Amino acid sequence: MPESSWFVETRGYLPDQDYSWQPAGAGGQDARAAAELLARGCRGRSLYELIDDSASSLLLYCADGGAGTWAEPVWLLLITGFRRAAEDPTDHMGRTIRASVLGTGTGRVPPEDLLAVAHRFLEGRLTGPLPVEYGLPDGTPGFAVDPEGWAGLLQEAREGLPAEPPQASRIDPDLIRVDRDTADTRSRAATILREVDEQARTGVFDPARARLTGGTPRPLLVVTTLLGEDSLLALRPLHALSPYVDRRKESNVHWEGSKAQGFFSWALGVKSLLAAAGLALLAVAAVAVWR
Repeated sequence: MPESSWFVETRGYLPDQDYSWQPAGAGGQDARAAAELLARGCRGRSLYELIDDSASSLLLYCADGGAGTWAEPVWLLLITGFRRAAEDPTDHMGRTIRASVLGTGTGRVPPEDLLAVAHRFLEGRLTGPLPVEYGLPDGTPGFAVDPEGWAGLLQEAREGLPAEPPQASRIDPDLIRVDRDTADTRSRAATILREVDEQARTGVFDPARARLTGGTPRPLLVVTTLLGEDSLLALRPLHALSPYVDRRKESNVHWEGSKAQGFFSWALGVKSLLAAAGLALLAVAAVAVWR
């Protein structure tokens, strides 16, 4: 897999031109493989239980890499709710045609292109029309992505990344943070993405220790219109934004196999010892009665 691969999901005007994923760049990426990755979901949940494909939403996470599925972590950036700026196209039923974008790439942290596009979205600068042509004839998906236009969009996103990495305190690998979705908190989330990238590359932050990669990884970033505070805390993202969160809330979690697992094992051991002691006392009592 190259550093990043990109796909667009939308549909054509005609009845048989339903929603489908198509490659956004040159290179012949396999859209079926992208759809299969998305079908795996995130932390056992369908992606569209987490974000609304008709609303401006974002999900940045690592695909479940349990049992040595891939040699490197596979990152996915899903952004939904795109519209054409001038005149929104409609399908044969008069419904507004939606569009979503998916980026994939491998590494300990998300590749630069994924970070750049996510950063541009969070800063409110990914609002223009996608380079998509509609109105293709019957027998086709009904749309096509302009590779040159897409390459230009990626280049603008890369150039929009801050030249200097942010200076920040060390990110707690056990941190869960949820906040209200506003322009200010989106800008803060964009900075956090850069902090994670910089601290991971310098060895200060370990994505695997933070359970952002590996088996059943948690999301790095969620921007959703579906989930409230309790649901987001249960999802355990590093950072999440939602209009249903009143104010920022931070929490810490001890993962399976760490302190919680150690306590559980200790408790089981104590329980076993007590049970064994109880059996021994019963045996002594039985012998005494028999005599």
